[in-house]
Amino acid sequence: MNPALKDVRSVMAMAAFFLVSAFPLLSNAGPHDPFPPGYSMGNDGTILHSGGPSGRQPWAPAGFYGDTLNYGFSACGIDYYDAMDNYESSHISQALAGGWYRYKSLVCKASYAYLQALGAYNEQEGFFSAATTAIPFANTSLELTGFRSGLMDGSKAHESFVHAGMSVLVSLRYAALSLSCGDLPLKAAADAGFDPPPTLTAAVHTRFNGMGAQGVACELWKEGDYQFRFSVGEEYNFNNYFSVCTALSTNPFMLHFGVTVLWSNTSASLAFVQHPVLGWSKGLTFDWAH
Repeated sequence: MNPALKDVRSVMAMAAFFLVSAFPLLSNAGPHDPFPPGYSMGNDGTILHSGGPSGRQPWAPAGFYGDTLNYGFSACGIDYYDAMDNYESSHISQALAGGWYRYKSLVCKASYAYLQALGAYNEQEGFFSAATTAIPFANTSLELTGFRSGLMDGSKAHESFVHAGMSVLVSLRYAALSLSCGDLPLKAAADAGFDPPPTLTAAVHTRFNGMGAQGVACELWKEGDYQFRFSVGEEYNFNNYFSVCTALSTNPFMLHFGVTVLWSNTSASLAFVQHPVLGWSKGLTFDWAH
């Protein structure tokens, strides 16, 4: 390889590594996702309906699902960064796929996520969650996340860790309360600073009403000092076939917009998020349930 090109690739690799590692865990998907993927991307996870695509997402806790459908599959693609002019592969993107299965009062979810940055860095994650719906009004689930990342040229050892979590969804007449505790380390990364910190998330999600559906979420984690993040979202549904949503969040400040089309037990969602570093990210998600 030309030495100059090799140096450029090394710089891109290190830039990708530090860029992706700069984001703490703010969702139930990839450990460095700056916002939730899939259907939740357009509303920052503030809108949750256990009987819809938000509850069926395979990369979300199994306790957030409460419908009678037996199984389903979802796929999602996200482009975090527009391609640079001089390198075709110089962008950040992620693909997710997974499924879920319900048997009586047991719900299981599993998903796989692959992220690549600037054609030089990648992350892989396996997610599994199991929940019981046997407890009246309260679905409880346990989550397990396995993660591996590194530079594609092998110049740096891969990092890996295994984390656990727990979530509860309490369903009330007009709203639902969700509480999650994630990133509890079972196996730490070789570089202790690479592990995302344990995160506590609490949210209130209203049912559909005359104004649509609303939600607020608060996240707390410790990274040096305690960090706090607040999100608020709104969704409006047209004739149960088409919905639009928006949300804003702090730390960092982001704007979210989403459109969802539903037909039968299938849905497709298109979302846009304005991030202060990544600019406008774009995501497309398909969901099918039986």
